Amino acid sequence: MTKQNQKSGDNSLNVQSTGDVSIHTGITFSDARDIALDVYKQNAMECVGVAQEEAMRRVNLFASELLTKMESEFKEGVESFSNPDMQALLLDAQTAYARSGEEEKKNVLIDLVLERSKNAGAPKLKDAILNEAVKVAAKLTQNQLKILTATFLTRHTVSYSANLEEFKTQVLDGLIPFIEDVDNGELNYRHLEYMGCLSVQVGRVDFFNKLGEKYTAFFTKGFEAIELEKLLDGIDLGGANIPCFQDDTKVQIGILSESHIDGILKRESIDSQHTAKIKSIMKKNIMSKAEISNFVKNYHSSLDVFFNVVEDNKCLFSNSLLTSVGRCIALSNLHAHGRTEYQFDTWLNPKS
Repeated sequence: MTKQNQKSGDNSLNVQSTGDVSIHTGITFSDARDIALDVYKQNAMECVGVAQEEAMRRVNLFASELLTKMESEFKEGVESFSNPDMQALLLDAQTAYARSGEEEKKNVLIDLVLERSKNAGAPKLKDAILNEAVKVAAKLTQNQLKILTATFLTRHTVSYSANLEEFKTQVLDGLIPFIEDVDNGELNYRHLEYMGCLSVQVGRVDFFNKLGEKYTAFFTKGFEAIELEKLLDGIDLGGANIPCFQDDTKVQIGILSESHIDGILKRESIDSQHTAKIKSIMKKNIMSKAEISNFVKNYHSSLDVFFNVVEDNKCLFSNSLLTSVGRCIALSNLHAHGRTEYQFDTWLNPKS
């Protein structure tokens, strides 16, 4: 038998054991579930009869799925349930799902709440954006979630594909879930603008020209090896000279777009004075807008409807630019579809 003595001072925690001891003094997942349900029961509108039963079933489901996701991805998130602001956010999210019962909206709201739980000590601006995103997402239709996500992918992101097949899969195939069966009528965009998700600009951004700008490397016709060597005139880009993606009998500069030139030059310790020359070379033999359009249109028939949208001067898709709230909601919708490569910290960084 082991003899154990213990003395303690005021306000101290006493532990005595002959084996391993595990102590948790914060909120447990069981506590967090109780908090989530109590917040709803004590503050939400009480429905009548069958409607109340259905509302509580949805709230229970929301709490269970949120905490399961939190336990898997960010266990420390339960501590945020003691925060009044977080409880208010929980109420907004749970009430929204209790009212709608929409699966896609539930998944978006869960992702937003989970991200908010990670935010202890983070900039208050991010708190404000996430809080607003929950309130706004609660009022959007699935159609509008798709519009925001398609706008985010085409206007705000660049996918770093290693080759043409990856480009097709990540950029073109990646659009399909968010452009199928979408109503792109003006009313949807005006409502999204009113809700603070996007702004409708006077000028339009041409989808195919923008594609060529962002992914120049995939839309060059290439050069004969001797011709490219002569154009570079002694500039050694290291491994950045590669076979042409569009014509494997030729070569090209393997830099994704103009915006990436400076980074490559720095990596290869090449004087930045060569930037203008390399930009000029990359613009040579670039496919025309019509050629880019034909290449993309011939790839996948599921994209035909979307191409009609971007070419329709009356549609506001090509005039739209997302706000911080709109980007936030689009990110959560992408996460709900398994596209976790897009992270909040990148798009909600005050310094970016």
